[in-house]
This record gives sequence, structure tokens and C-alpha cells, in this order.
Amino acid sequence: MTKEIQRIHVKSKARYGAPKIHKILVNNRCYLSLKRVQRLMKRAGIHSITKKKYRPYPS
Repeated sequence: MTKEIQRIHVKSKARYGAPKIHKILVNNRCYLSLKRVQRLMKRAGIHSITKKKYRPYPS
């Protein structure tokens, strides 16, 4: 399963996190829980690219 998760992660250019990868796996008939996908990703050192939201600061 970890190889499949890594393949999806690389295909998404490291943008997808556990919820989107979980959804793709379920659509491909690989039934895993979201928690298991999160655990496998953490064990393999896979994480998504997060972009910080813009926050205007008062001047």
C-alpha cells in the first residue's frame, strides 16, 4: 500500500495530503481508512506541500 500512496503522491507533485489520497484509493477499490493512510504516510515520511494563507497586518 505504501508504494501506491507514494505513486499517487508523486503523480500529484507532492500536493495531495492524506484525505485526497484516501479518496483516490477508495475510487481505485483499495479500501483503507483515512487514519491508516495517515499512518502509512507518516511512516514513509510523506507530507503534502502546504501554502501559508495571506494575512494582512495592520500598519
